[in-house]
Order: sequence, then structure tokens, then C-alpha cells
Amino acid sequence: MPAKSFEPFLRPEFELYRPELRRDEAYNPQRLVVRRKLKALADRAKAEAKEKGEEFDLRESLHNPHPFNHKSVVAQWTYLTRTAKEKKVFKTLFGDALGKDVDPAYSNVYLAFAVDHDGFLIALRIHPEAWYDALNLKNKVTDEAQMKRWVELLRALPPGYDITVEGWRRAYPCASAQRDEQRELFKMYTPGEHRLILRRAIPKDDPLATSAELAEVALLGFHALTPLYRFTAWSEENAWLKFGGA
Repeated sequence: MPAKSFEPFLRPEFELYRPELRRDEAYNPQRLVVRRKLKALADRAKAEAKEKGEEFDLRESLHNPHPFNHKSVVAQWTYLTRTAKEKKVFKTLFGDALGKDVDPAYSNVYLAFAVDHDGFLIALRIHPEAWYDALNLKNKVTDEAQMKRWVELLRALPPGYDITVEGWRRAYPCASAQRDEQRELFKMYTPGEHRLILRRAIPKDDPLATSAELAEVALLGFHALTPLYRFTAWSEENAWLKFGGA
């Protein structure tokens, strides 16, 4: 995305997600502006991925307080995840009972751009409810060759990325990823209970966060994370689930 075609985030826009403003509907119009900027980034990411043969569905978080977000807009998210066609394959193989689990977008591994009070985020996230993608990944990295590949993909990310489990104090820098530390992480990581996060956080005080150049950095990060997304996401070609005979 050329810098001139991206409308940069403004410093006050990060303040819209301060705890005392999250429930205030008076700020909905300003949060809508942030939402549209994020969508512009995600639309470009989706289009560029399609040119490379990668298909994603695009989803957005609400910019207004609503029962769905507990009437509190903690952050603004735009995320890209598996398509309806891919979900249908899962349902066909595993049946309607398990298939219902893949319906909500957050119940699938996804790539995301986000704005919150701290700054801007580029991330791959696995929600606790995306248990089948999480289990697929955890099973996969028990294979030594696959763990080696996982570490290679982490090290190939641009500078500034780390991997952690939400709520843990420690985050592992991806640039110096090691098999032993990754084994330890997956030993402690429990699908269905924890959220796994691969991310680059750009603080709001970093000039990049309010620069037009952020778009280029965000898109570069998205494309760099895509191989890790495909490594993780269950598919017929990437099937590491071990239940029901699968």
C-alpha cells in the first residue's frame, strides 16, 4: 500500500480506548474512523494474499459499546481468517456437532491488525475457543521436523515480533527462537484454555504508529505471518488432530 494512499492514525485516536472512554457512545464516530482505517489495511492485505493464491474472510470488531463486547470497546480489531468454504470442509469431515465450533470468526486462528490504548498491533492469534487449530498446532510441533520448521518460520519474521501466551509474563523474541524454549512453551500451552499470540506491538509513542509508513510495515508483517498461519490452521493437507479417528 503506497504511503500516500493510507490515512495515518492520529495520536488522539489511541486515546479513544482509554478505560474511562470505552463505554462512552459519544466517541463512536471517532472509533468508526479508526475502524475504517484498519479495514483499508485489511482489504489491501486480503487482496494481496489473493494474488498469491491465499483466500481469507475479513471480519471487524464493533466500534460501539454493545452486549457482544460487554458494552466496552477495549480495542479496534480487523482480522482475516479461514473462509466459509474451508469451514464447510471441516464440517463435512467432522460433522455438525464439531462443525458448529468453527462458525464464529474468533473460533478460528486469525491474522489481525488492531488499535488500542497502547498502540498498534500486527498479530496471529489463537483464541481459547479455536481449540482445534490450537490442538492441530500443538500436535504438529511434537514432530521434530515440524518443530524445526516452526522455529525457522519464527526466525524469518521481520524484527520486533515475539510469541507468548496471554497472561504469561514471558514473551519469547521470534528472531532468536530456539527449539528448547518452544518445546517449553507448548508444554505449558493448553488448547481450549489459553490464547496463543504471535505479535509485533508498536507503541503509540513510536513515530511509526502515526506515520503513513505504518501501512507498509503492517502489510509486510501480514505476509510474513501467513506461512505461520498456514502451518497452524487445520486443513485436509495440514491435519494433525488426533480424535475420532482423524
